[in-house]
Amino acid sequence: MASILFFALLMNYQYACAEFLLKDYNKYKDVEGFKSYLVGFGRGMQWLNVVTESEGRKPLICLPQKLSIDETMILGIIEQEIRKPSDGIPYKEDTSIELIAVRAFIGRFPCK
Repeated sequence: MASILFFALLMNYQYACAEFLLKDYNKYKDVEGFKSYLVGFGRGMQWLNVVTESEGRKPLICLPQKLSIDETMILGIIEQEIRKPSDGIPYKEDTSIELIAVRAFIGRFPCK
């Protein structure tokens, strides 16, 4: 039921804004649909890397070869970035969760 409610809220929310903001994170972080959204976003980061590298461009993130990123890790990386930003500057409440997620992956898996 919570997932159905989340998706109904998501559909209405999407018309007003194309992203989730940090100020909304605590409201939705335990809702399965929102967690699935964030996990999908994290997996998208991995696929972005695959495409970027296959085109001969520098990857955005550099994952260790044998590391398997699962749901728990993706959600933990994002949560950690919210609590302790990579650059040390706290995020404002109107920062998009998607931007925080991108910065979380770049901060956790930088390319050297």
